Amino acid sequence: MVFPVPREIVDCILDNLYPDKATLLSCALVGKTWGLSAQRGIFQHITLEFPNRQHEEFDELARAYLERNEQLIGSFERKPYLASYVQTFELKQFGKLLGNVFRDKKEILDVSTTQVVERLCNVKSLLLSKGNWDSLSPQLREALKHLFSAPSLSQISISLSVISSFNEFASLLSRVSHLRMLKLHFLYCHNWDVPTSSKIHPPRSIQLDQLLYLHSVNTHAFAAWFQQDSCPLEVRNLRTLQIYSKPSDYEGTAPMLQSIGANLQKLEFQGPLGSQGASSS
Repeated sequence: MVFPVPREIVDCILDNLYPDKATLLSCALVGKTWGLSAQRGIFQHITLEFPNRQHEEFDELARAYLERNEQLIGSFERKPYLASYVQTFELKQFGKLLGNVFRDKKEILDVSTTQVVERLCNVKSLLLSKGNWDSLSPQLREALKHLFSAPSLSQISISLSVISSFNEFASLLSRVSHLRMLKLHFLYCHNWDVPTSSKIHPPRSIQLDQLLYLHSVNTHAFAAWFQQDSCPLEVRNLRTLQIYSKPSDYEGTAPMLQSIGANLQKLEFQGPLGSQGASSS
């Protein structure tokens, strides 16, 4: 007699296969128990990367992007629970199709992306890279704002991206009621004026206590915002702080350290002249 493998053991086995999508697809065909566990791994992390307009095969890349989105949307419509398996969502090259030549194509791509984002309901980690927030369609911006407001979201990573103002960016962060980890790498704002109030969450109600990573951003602006009584983010319980400063922002490091409380366990700091050391309490 053949006994079925317990669900707990199947889950442990497939946990180690999450990076290997091809093997997970094969495991999904073994049986119901294996299928459900494999599906969690297949959909755990999805990445949408807009086609590069400078690539010589842009049209082909755009078709492939739309086809993949259609497959995702179809899967979510047939089996809505699959959307709840998506815990990490990554969006790359967003908002970069500018100019009249790409206008129609951009609208189609934005609509397709919006339809995927609107179906995500359990995202814990959001990654945005190489994008321009201001150039997104209003519908896609609203869908992403809704994602920022999801109760499940606790980790945000943004790199090589542009947004009109620090006030707009602070408004986005203020939506993340359970933000625990924030990583920013080359975030550019046209206007770094610090917001004076927040109408989304009460002051100090968002506990940013695990990790704050700032690489080549306006550290001084963040420090000034954190020190405001109206700031919804509480950083005085932060445990890990990593700062990599540009020479022009070196003076912003001291105010940032003054914003952090006594619970800091790990500090990594690299200034204009290289690494200045790391310490732990």
